Amino acid sequence: MTKFRKYFIGDIIKQTDDVFEHARAIMLLRLTVMFSIIFLLPVITDFILGYQKAQIIHSVALLAILFFLSL
Repeated sequence: MTKFRKYFIGDIIKQTDDVFEHARAIMLLRLTVMFSIIFLLPVITDFILGYQKAQIIHSVALLAILFFLSL
């Protein structure tokens, strides 16, 4: 986990010595990982079970999330 954390938030931790900034970066990384896992579980089961309408809805939701993250 340390290598994973250093890869994604290593620059933020190096830029500041503030403990709260470190905690914020670590918490944001954890929330992003948990959200990704929680979001991908239904998508994977939809693909396995062959629910085409749910696949389309989840694909649109993923595109919307990625669009808003890029803003």
